[in-house]
Amino acid sequence: MRRETDMIVLDRNQICAKGDAPHKIRSIILDHSVMLPDHAFHITSDLNWLRYLKQAEFLKKIISPRSKVLDLGCGLGFTTALLASYCEAIDILGVDIKKHSTWKDLKEFGCDFCVCDANSLPFLPDSFEVIVSFGVMEHTESEMEFLEEVNRCLQSGGYNILFQLPNRYSFSEYLSRKMGLWHHERTYSGGEIRKQIKNGGFDIMFMAREHIIPAQVHRVSRGLGDIFDKNHRGINNLDAILCKTPLSIFSQDYMLISKKYHALP
Repeated sequence: MRRETDMIVLDRNQICAKGDAPHKIRSIILDHSVMLPDHAFHITSDLNWLRYLKQAEFLKKIISPRSKVLDLGCGLGFTTALLASYCEAIDILGVDIKKHSTWKDLKEFGCDFCVCDANSLPFLPDSFEVIVSFGVMEHTESEMEFLEEVNRCLQSGGYNILFQLPNRYSFSEYLSRKMGLWHHERTYSGGEIRKQIKNGGFDIMFMAREHIIPAQVHRVSRGLGDIFDKNHRGINNLDAILCKTPLSIFSQDYMLISKKYHALP
């Protein structure tokens, strides 16, 4: 049985077989993650990676060409690079609280990176038309300060798009806690998210629960992880169906699109 700190090594040649940008981005991250196995599970899982690609495809329909975009709390930078490759001619910057070795190689996809604190951004007011974050707000010292900074740096009518806000009633979070695996200390109900987003000066345009079936099963069993990898597209399709049923209350996370309707005092 594999545990969370076990290293998972994938065949890089197989990953890059198609030679397209997403495969190259994934390969870059995996090459750097060999020395950081604790950071690799959301990349090594084919199901989890497919979910990131689906989110990038979703954002491609929302982000207008030539928009100024901030990927807030970008971590290793693969979401920034994916958006740069999926969205037409956008000016995108990824920021994180510390510098990552992957950033240098990912710049070839048309993105840039810098180090800063999400709760104290070094940008002028109204600097961006879109600010996107993937599983960030729950890790900040203060959600309100985080949202205040997003509001300040967004143009009027700009989009604040959040993915992977952990659901308080998540099945996968419950399993992780019971099995002693890493899990979120801070989780949210839908009502709490709506209240915080409104208090931050945003109108919610769309909100949904996502991902009932756990993706990072390699953390528990390499054999189960291999089964998931071989069937990741079918599992993803099944997961999409389940998310349209009442079982969605047990989904892993929330995503939402909100629009800045006024600047905070």
